[in-house]
Amino acid sequence: MPVIGIKNELKNKEVQIIPIKNLPIITNWNSIWLSSKTQPPAALALAQYV
Repeated sequence: MPVIGIKNELKNKEVQIIPIKNLPIITNWNSIWLSSKTQPPAALALAQYV
């Protein structure tokens, strides 16, 4: 879970982060789309960003 999603709970000491060996896990992501389909501006912006 991203830390930003639990920042209030961390601040209120309702949860804590426990370091674990070999974490975080790094992954690779792929994206595919139909070349025959026109992509909306938001999709093009995301593709350029990543």
